[in-house]
Amino acid sequence: MIEPLVSILIPAHNAEKTISTALHSCLNQTYENIEILVLNNASKDQTQKILDGFSDARIQVFYSDQKGISKARNFLVSKAQGKYIAWLDADDIAMPSRMELQTEFMEAYPEIDVLGTYANIRGSSSIKKVKWPCGNKALQAWIGFRNPFIQSSLMIKKSVQPTYHSDYDYMEDYHWLIENRTTLELQILPAYLCSYYQSNKAIKLKSKQYKQQSKLLSIWNREMSKKGLSESFECLFRFMRGDVSNNPKQVLHEIKTVFEVLQNQEERAILLYQAFRLLKMSPSLTVFMFCVSNGHLLPKAMRIRPRYLV
Repeated sequence: MIEPLVSILIPAHNAEKTISTALHSCLNQTYENIEILVLNNASKDQTQKILDGFSDARIQVFYSDQKGISKARNFLVSKAQGKYIAWLDADDIAMPSRMELQTEFMEAYPEIDVLGTYANIRGSSSIKKVKWPCGNKALQAWIGFRNPFIQSSLMIKKSVQPTYHSDYDYMEDYHWLIENRTTLELQILPAYLCSYYQSNKAIKLKSKQYKQQSKLLSIWNREMSKKGLSESFECLFRFMRGDVSNNPKQVLHEIKTVFEVLQNQEERAILLYQAFRLLKMSPSLTVFMFCVSNGHLLPKAMRIRPRYLV
């Protein structure tokens, strides 16, 4: 059996502290038919010097003085020669069997376009592992509300030609998924094949994402309008992204309003899960009664909820 080429794509910006570890995790893969493409994206530190120290023929290094993660991703996709592309951020780590297991899965199920994995979390004082639900139906439902994929776990068919929009830098992966999800078959491989570094990244990205929040909210509102809803459900939008709500009554109102118009049972189950989260954070009889009255969806809600393990 001929092993298809996998292109591992690594955008790197000021990554002197982590790029060597990320590259070694790629070189140590049990799957051998790989190319590793690294774009030094306008780094001002020692990233280029570290990259120059690698002599493995599988590594190709490019330099760009144009900042922007979306431009970097698009450049790397354009250079990739593999049947599959595998993303890895410069401060993350690919587990040794990641490429082998994901490639085997993609070859066994050729209808799948995008394949993620579970992730180990480094740098967090609380969350150590993240498990999102498997299955196209559940993932399609989640994408309408938030991104269920860790970017550094993704393997994508090159033929899909992912294209990222610079207006949505630092959420460009989610924007691409939500804009193209109806044409994509999605799956998550239930194995911890990615080590994601959260600490500094979370702080940096959070500040940048807040600047883009209005654009992400506009995507959310467009998704709501597709469901026949005209108002902005900003409290629910923020609550589903981890913000602790100071207005639980409004969150419940928005959950109930959206819930009523949904026909998709997976999407309804996701909202029921949010109601249970709200009940835990802000106990009230009203929230409790909503959860009880829709208890028939509880088994599905528990199956497709994300799990954050300590």
